Amino acid sequence: MNRKIEVFDYAKEIVSAIPKGVLLTTKNGEAVNTMTIGWGTLGVEWGVPIFIAFVREGRFTRELPLTLECKVLYRQLQDKNAILESIRQSMYPEDADSSCPGANRDYHIAYYGQIVNAYIVE
Repeated sequence: MNRKIEVFDYAKEIVSAIPKGVLLTTKNGEAVNTMTIGWGTLGVEWGVPIFIAFVREGRFTRELPLTLECKVLYRQLQDKNAILESIRQSMYPEDADSSCPGANRDYHIAYYGQIVNAYIVE
């Protein structure tokens, strides 16, 4: 059973869960993939509630506890030249390939998802 909730009533729980890792599930046609993400943000943009997830370019998810259903409104590849050199060196080392979790040269794509439904599975 799903209990519909107001997303901002649970903002503290959502934001505090991100650094611990939350599940991101994507679907494209019949292909479904789930991955753990540790980067994201919750807010309002264009007058609607938004969750922004950051997914590395090389992840399969890109190709395709509390639940937020989102519709992607916008996506933007990070501009590597606009990222501080110290962050680029630590988070995007050029000598690590895409299979190295947590630290590789793939930059992230920010996906802006409009939260169209929020609920707790009971």
